[in-house]
Amino acid sequence: MARPEKIQEAVELFKEGKDAREVARKLGYADTKGLSKLMRRYGYRWDPEKQNYVPDERSQGKPGLAAAAILEERAGEILALLDWFEKSVGVKKTVPNIRTFTGPTVAKGYSLPAELAGRLERFCRARAYKEKDVVVTAISEFLDRHA
Repeated sequence: MARPEKIQEAVELFKEGKDAREVARKLGYADTKGLSKLMRRYGYRWDPEKQNYVPDERSQGKPGLAAAAILEERAGEILALLDWFEKSVGVKKTVPNIRTFTGPTVAKGYSLPAELAGRLERFCRARAYKEKDVVVTAISEFLDRHA
């Protein structure tokens, strides 16, 4: 069943007086949260008076605009939360200068502690760096400072 068809079916089932858990299960969701996300994504909000989903006037029925409206409404809270997170975790806002080296290479084999290897993998995956470039940059910077 396509998503717009699910939207219509959900509205119809609520009109028939079905319970939210019943509607969610009938549409293939494990709980009501999935149904709620779908409806918000397609520009609907829950109306407690009608006990049904109704088009959200802020989204004007266009997918994605409901989420944008919610983000706009709560932007201050989101920014405050990000500031708090950066301060508490000590996130630095600098972008590392990862260098790439050209020319001939020599193969070396080293073992890294598992925790360090995991951190390196996560760092590279999150920023789309090559592990080799990060390691070469780190060694180069170390040698520039201490050699």
